[in-house]
Amino acid sequence: MIQDILKDYRLGEMAEKCDSLNSSATIADFVKLARQKNMEVMPIVGEDKKLVGIVTEKDLIKLMKVEGAASNYPIIERKLPAGILTEPISSIMTEDPVTLKETDTMEDALNMVLNRDFRRIIIVDSEGRLVGKIRIVDIVYALSMREEKTGK
Repeated sequence: MIQDILKDYRLGEMAEKCDSLNSSATIADFVKLARQKNMEVMPIVGEDKKLVGIVTEKDLIKLMKVEGAASNYPIIERKLPAGILTEPISSIMTEDPVTLKETDTMEDALNMVLNRDFRRIIIVDSEGRLVGKIRIVDIVYALSMREEKTGK
């Protein structure tokens, strides 16, 4: 049944590897990598590869103080305040973001999506090191594939 799949499926099995930036990076580094990889959320890690924060495109939009800005990095970059690109990424990151562990279940991920309105969840190991991320679409896909295989 679907309940069994939700409780048995571990997030480490489905977490997608993702790029990250070191906490010493600049806002310009984030804009460049996010534009190249079309990423909406960027994990920020320390020298020990432990997750220390996240930065999203919304963090950049907040800097612009412009309503209704689209997810378009070239436009965002042109509208950022002068000199902001050389600022450290830590100046705009969300510290200690909410995460799940690779041993948590798909049920835990669905609860986070439903109760916190998350579209992407960062997955860490037991030491807090970045494992990857899971998107809502990944959860839906995994459930549909399991259903196809089992016929349940």
